[in-house]
Amino acid sequence: MKRLIPILIFLLLIGSANGQNISDMNFEEINVDVNIDSGATITHQTGWDVDYIFANLTFFPKDDEWQDILNKNFVYGDELEEGEDYLYFKWNSPTETELGFGLDYNIKSKFKFEQVKNKRSFPVNENDIPDDIKIYLESTETINADDSEIIAQATSIAEGKDDLYQVAFDMGVWIKENIDYDLNTLTENVQQDARWVLDNREGVCDEITVLFIAMLRSVGIPAKFTSGSSYSNLINGFGNHAWAEVYFPGEGWVSFDITYGQFGFIDAGHIKFKESLEAKESSINYGWKSNNIEVEFDPLNVKTELIYSGGELSQKAELDMNLLANNVGGGSYVPVEVKVKNLKNYYVPLDIYLTRSASIVEENVKHILLKPNEEKSVFWIIEVPEDLESGYVYTSIIEFQDYFGSSDSEDLKYAKGDDYYSLEEAEEKISQLEEESESNYNGNLEIDCRLPKKVFYTYEKGSLNCSLKNKGNVNFNNLGVCFLEDCENFDLLINGEKEIVFEFETNIESREYSVVAQNEDVVKYFYVDLEILESPNLRINGLNYDNELRYKDTGELRFELISDSEAYDVSVRLGKKEIFNIVKFDGTDSFLIPYEGSFFYNKNNILTVEYEDNNGREYLAEERININVIDIPFFVKILNFIGLI
Repeated sequence: MKRLIPILIFLLLIGSANGQNISDMNFEEINVDVNIDSGATITHQTGWDVDYIFANLTFFPKDDEWQDILNKNFVYGDELEEGEDYLYFKWNSPTETELGFGLDYNIKSKFKFEQVKNKRSFPVNENDIPDDIKIYLESTETINADDSEIIAQATSIAEGKDDLYQVAFDMGVWIKENIDYDLNTLTENVQQDARWVLDNREGVCDEITVLFIAMLRSVGIPAKFTSGSSYSNLINGFGNHAWAEVYFPGEGWVSFDITYGQFGFIDAGHIKFKESLEAKESSINYGWKSNNIEVEFDPLNVKTELIYSGGELSQKAELDMNLLANNVGGGSYVPVEVKVKNLKNYYVPLDIYLTRSASIVEENVKHILLKPNEEKSVFWIIEVPEDLESGYVYTSIIEFQDYFGSSDSEDLKYAKGDDYYSLEEAEEKISQLEEESESNYNGNLEIDCRLPKKVFYTYEKGSLNCSLKNKGNVNFNNLGVCFLEDCENFDLLINGEKEIVFEFETNIESREYSVVAQNEDVVKYFYVDLEILESPNLRINGLNYDNELRYKDTGELRFELISDSEAYDVSVRLGKKEIFNIVKFDGTDSFLIPYEGSFFYNKNNILTVEYEDNNGREYLAEERININVIDIPFFVKILNFIGLI
């Protein structure tokens, strides 16, 4: 019966400090032109001569499973030798003092997602690593995997885990969340080693990548340094970039770009040029044979231009969000669960983004790794705005999306005066649900609890009826089921069922409470909202009428009835006269009663509301009405004088 005007509020959140979307190349494929050029300037003295000058280039695009070179064109000196991993340019006895070469490529690059379908054990068995891959376990000048602090950090993340993908993923997430990406230190080549990055908690893509590789190698996981050109929103174009490839025995190399938050794939905007053991390997080497000259070499210039992008990424997961509290008061903290289901038969790393909310959330992205066909939950806490106007219900769309285009949303409603949901309550609920999600058999235990009525009153005892069923193939021995301070222990065998009735005192606050069932194998929660009141508190509000009225005129009595809970057999009377009766009333409603001035002549009337609660206990609310009746007929005064009125 509440007559409130809803207000719709939308807020789109775009990135946070560590959750910013660095690249939006979310396409199946792109087409780019890549131009690479460099050269040398010769300064000479009298009697100079040059036998030859050469340039050996190792930094250039190559064909592989994920990128196809559709066309290429080279401009160079006298000789070209083209190898799998090098381009050798040579100028024989040059007479000019300005030398140069250029390379033009047209490339189709595809979204790079290696499908890992099987769990690979951690620690990695050395016998499962081919001899030509073992080199990528070595410590180097910048990838100092033998550093004690790097080893300590890596082992603290990997401890207790037996899944190689999970270890690599967790290390990537730790670096993403703890190492600041700082463009102010951007350089073409790596300047700092992995230990420096760990100590200073900052770096650019090269440095972030060397720390990731060093941590992996320190725990026996082969990884290599990969470099090339990639698209970045931060510069609105392509630039030199570095990422890693991690070796999975029996699967091959899997791409990880920690800077972009791509833990097990890289987008089509990555154009691969080179892979190496060490980050400081030179991209080009020059040499010459001559007399009386000096040669100055130009830096390698790389320019990548987008020609075409297209093809939507296929959805890899399904999102199902659930507001764990709703219809709350201003300033509340609302826990939110997002269930994520892997639709594929291979591992899927995901970024889940909070894209619309009632308020700004600092960390709007969370990272999750799903095993083949696995379902997991991630949780958020959303704060509701505090400054709300009375008499309105506010509505905000809460929306989540993942990297591959899946989304789900739900309306959050809040109003001034509604029940406050505290931060402690939100954190407690999320903690319980996270504990439940780690239980191996929580899906086998079914709990359903029902309150016999919506509201309990402080003068009575409350009760809660719970039914439990074992739907799995494991016996739940010594299962403890608790509500408030009351616990019961029993064995719940396969296909077994159990009914429990909890009785409780009603001297507790109205709020959400949990029922927990647990033993060494399972933890399962069920939530109930308890509303406990002293009475229905049905009251008269806003009583309004004309204070003076002629005897024969008609007036109107206006008022509201407001109730905190359901009231029954509501009888509304003016004086001794019943005006109307309502079988059940809850909330707020307005009423208008017409009357004649004669009704109030020489009377001290009272507006009375009698009602019962859900147990039949009777209550009374009343308001006195004082109306001055004027222009009274003479015969009425006589009748009143002799006591007939």
